[in-house]
Amino acid sequence: MNRQQFDASLQDLLKNNFIDIDFLSNWFDSVIEQLDLLAKQRAAIKHPRYRGDSREQDFKDLLKKTLPHAISISNGFVTNEYATISQEQDCLLLDSRQATTLVRSEKAIYYPIESVLASIEIKSKLNLSELRKIALNCVSLKKLQYKPATFEPKSQRKSAYFVFTYASTWTLAETADKFNEVLANVPAQFRPNMIYILKKGFLMPSANGGFEIGPQALFEKGALLSQGPMRVAKVRPETHAVPFLWFLSNIVDHCTSELFSRPWGWIGEYIFKSIALQQHAEKKILKPLNKK
Repeated sequence: MNRQQFDASLQDLLKNNFIDIDFLSNWFDSVIEQLDLLAKQRAAIKHPRYRGDSREQDFKDLLKKTLPHAISISNGFVTNEYATISQEQDCLLLDSRQATTLVRSEKAIYYPIESVLASIEIKSKLNLSELRKIALNCVSLKKLQYKPATFEPKSQRKSAYFVFTYASTWTLAETADKFNEVLANVPAQFRPNMIYILKKGFLMPSANGGFEIGPQALFEKGALLSQGPMRVAKVRPETHAVPFLWFLSNIVDHCTSELFSRPWGWIGEYIFKSIALQQHAEKKILKPLNKK
């Protein structure tokens, strides 16, 4: 490169932004197609458990490429200092710095709630039974962040709950309606934060009849609303990439914001809180007996 070419290239770089508005949408359109193709290939697996495990792993492989190294991925159970245990979680996103394994056996791993940034439930297809299972699984995890009986938050930590599914029995809008019916008696703080259906769109809690933008939008308390394919620009056709990117970015943004804002946990609580709780219970039981 001679001096004249260098000066021309420098001026070109300084004056022009070379914006490519299709870059991300084109990339993630191909990612979505790949997930869809893999799901169809997995349909040939006869055993339902192995078929589901394969589809689950396909999505986890994508997550591993997307998440920062400070966030690790595992399945397993979650517990708190009162020894309350969640249902089994498909995909836990953990703060690697605090992801102590309290109990590990051949097929079961137990993590403290303080290390859990988020959980992702991965489903092959949504139907009414699966919606109910998702709701119960979500409650079993989220309640660990609250004091027993009072449901007061124990700290500033917020573990989010996401759902990724390959298909739904209904249209996107109908899925939102069905899910809102299932969640009618579930307290807002115990509900899923975002649900994505492959090549359909996402469901997310509303705020004043619409969506907020940013990590805190996940914790709005309105009914679930649906969002299907969107345009990158008015002159472009609708694409599934935008809602999928919205889903992925909310997972990443929530986890990274929690990494730098949540207080450190004290694992010693898991020993001393349970002892104190047991002693308190024994006193209540033995007190009437002593009076006799």
